[in-house]
Amino acid sequence: VYSLFFRGIQVGGGYLHFLPVYLKRMPVPALNHDAREALVHSGAAVARGEAGAQEVLDALVFALYGVEGEGRDALWTYADEALGFEGEPLVRR
Repeated sequence: VYSLFFRGIQVGGGYLHFLPVYLKRMPVPALNHDAREALVHSGAAVARGEAGAQEVLDALVFALYGVEGEGRDALWTYADEALGFEGEPLVRR
């Protein structure tokens, strides 16, 4: 999401570098306990490399921001074309 909003600054190895001030403009919806736990567990599953975990996390984040259908497709298209991502959100072409 950070890359899509701010065209993240990439440093060696493709890691995103950002300072807290960069995130001030990024809207973060209020989360209830269950939503926060789902995001934490899903993020941990992605970090462990579990199959299908990235898709689950993507779905949770899209739902959190109320992004569906055409909006979701537009974000993926932007990521693929403008940011040079291919298929997976953090894999550079």
